[in-house]
Amino acid sequence: MRTVIIERWAILRLGLRAVLGHSDHVVVNTTSTAEDGMNAVEGARDLQLVILGTTDDRDIVDLTVQVVSAVPGVRVLALADGLDRARIDGLLGVGAMGILGRLAEGNEVLEAIDRIARGERVLSNEVINTLVGAIEGPGAPSLDSVSVPTVLTPREREILSWLSTGGTNRDIARQLFIGEATVKSHLASAYAKLGVTNRRQAVAKGMELGLVGWGRTG
Repeated sequence: MRTVIIERWAILRLGLRAVLGHSDHVVVNTTSTAEDGMNAVEGARDLQLVILGTTDDRDIVDLTVQVVSAVPGVRVLALADGLDRARIDGLLGVGAMGILGRLAEGNEVLEAIDRIARGERVLSNEVINTLVGAIEGPGAPSLDSVSVPTVLTPREREILSWLSTGGTNRDIARQLFIGEATVKSHLASAYAKLGVTNRRQAVAKGMELGLVGWGRTG
């Protein structure tokens, strides 16, 4: 994907550029300020992804709004730590497709970009735990009325549906033309979001939320 990186810390910019440089992705530009970043975004040809970190001169939610307004259809991956529920909702609400921690490993970033390219949302475990905690906490809305179904990515919902048929990880991987390790990763993420620890509980919670039915795969 053709990418612009906006991040104040040079070491993180250089690290991201190096990681993407060892893949099929093209880094069009890297900048340290929001102003320079927006100039790069608006001047880039066929821009597909913007990786947003911390800047001295602009809030990350406001900057996300500017980016998606300037280039309709561009995908945004935010790098941020310590976000509360309101900030997470703000980022997702204005168009961010992914939120990772600022110390995410290179392979995590590459996997997130690949999933974002497929139209999936990608959230770090910290973000997932914050969302699930808000859902389950005192005074929170019931699971029937909020967030968990929308937090699950399309791929996670698809795998959850295949899970209800009794298929093994190998069966699901074969049906979806992905690796078993990828199935396990999606299941682990879905378990965390649903607040469950095994396949039976995941299917039961999926049925409760209207995400799957017994034997349904679509």
